[in-house]
Amino acid sequence: MTKTLRRLQQFAQALQAEVQSAERLILSEYLDAAQRALFERMAVSDQRHSLDLFYALRDAGESDESVLQAALLHDLGKADAPLRLLHRVIHVVAGKALPGAWAAFCASPRRDWRHPFYVLACHAELGAQKASQAGCSAEVVALIRHHQHPITAQVPPSLQRKLRVLQTADGERQGIKAANAG
Repeated sequence: MTKTLRRLQQFAQALQAEVQSAERLILSEYLDAAQRALFERMAVSDQRHSLDLFYALRDAGESDESVLQAALLHDLGKADAPLRLLHRVIHVVAGKALPGAWAAFCASPRRDWRHPFYVLACHAELGAQKASQAGCSAEVVALIRHHQHPITAQVPPSLQRKLRVLQTADGERQGIKAANAG
């Protein structure tokens, strides 16, 4: 499937996203009350994506609770701004067309009209901070913090396998090849 076709499919899925009440019951097995509250703050499309990632990992035999918890919370930083689908489209297109200029544009945390783009660009760090405040383990916080970045020596060896698993599954859920797969 071409990247353009996959992005159009993502657009349609975001418009139709929903989470069943029975699915919310599963959350209590993996998240405490404070962590569930963070999950509930996410947009329904991000909740759906996170649940789909969680299911994909669990169905593939992943049983590590840190990985499964990080799957459920990895995009929680996106709840820091009212993100519209248009923001997401612009962020993807501009990031591909003008990566350096777009990164510089998104670097300002000012709460003006650019704030949604800052949140999209920095959601991993914003989410890691929120996860830490909600009592997630240091391992879950690190998985959230690094889920969008290449695996480097900064990531402890004990965490690299878990991060690779999370990134690969997330890339597959998004229809792209993860940078560190393999």
